[in-house]
Amino acid sequence: MTFKPATDLTILAPAGSGDWHQEWAEREVIRQPDRVILRTNGHGQALRAGVELRPALHLGQQNLVIQLRVDSLADLQRLELRLAAQAGDRHHYVSLPIPFLGDPEANFLHPGEWSPLHLSLPHGQCCQLTETEAEAPMTYLQVVLEDRGGQPVEVQLGAIAAQPRPQRGCISLHFDDGYWHDGQQLPQRLQAHSTPQAPLKGTAFLMPRHLDQPGHLSLADSQRLAQDYGWELGAHHSQPLTTMAPTDLARELSYTLEVF
Repeated sequence: MTFKPATDLTILAPAGSGDWHQEWAEREVIRQPDRVILRTNGHGQALRAGVELRPALHLGQQNLVIQLRVDSLADLQRLELRLAAQAGDRHHYVSLPIPFLGDPEANFLHPGEWSPLHLSLPHGQCCQLTETEAEAPMTYLQVVLEDRGGQPVEVQLGAIAAQPRPQRGCISLHFDDGYWHDGQQLPQRLQAHSTPQAPLKGTAFLMPRHLDQPGHLSLADSQRLAQDYGWELGAHHSQPLTTMAPTDLARELSYTLEVF
């Protein structure tokens, strides 16, 4: 696998170009020119497959960028990436698990869609490694895939690359629903810890129909967040928008635009 210094996943080296090692013969590892397909057998047993990384990945300086596609999240028990200094080392590695959240819309991966994931050392767990050792050259990538024991699952890897870690990070603070205590206390606390070089501001995702209700901010309170503290205002709804009928969705969007 040759890493290319590019940020556009469409021009990175395809996963299928590497020499993948299938560690469990009864599961499937299918190599195609532009991807590698990993498929479990539906019995709840883990599939492990790996590829050597050339050149090595330095997690202290680089992020791992990997393009993934899953066919189903309902049957997926575990999807984990492991980086090791040597091929076949199952005891000393950095584990990069892909989390699955209860809210389908909030997941990194969506069934049937290609998703580029950017993973760094803070995302991982050091298994019998110190953080200094984890920043050493990693020459082997292993993918661990496991189903729930009912139906087979399939994961496709379309591209793998290294990307320089940003020199400066960014933290985004989001506060949901527009509760009164958030709007009354948090702006002052963030402002107290702000500096001219690192101002701390928040994003309030308000529910427009809850404004001016007991326990929630008033419309005037929300406007002060933006005007006096420089907060960003967003909106969401108690019901997922994707589940609304078209007429209900249009009505809620219109109401939100009127409020703000």
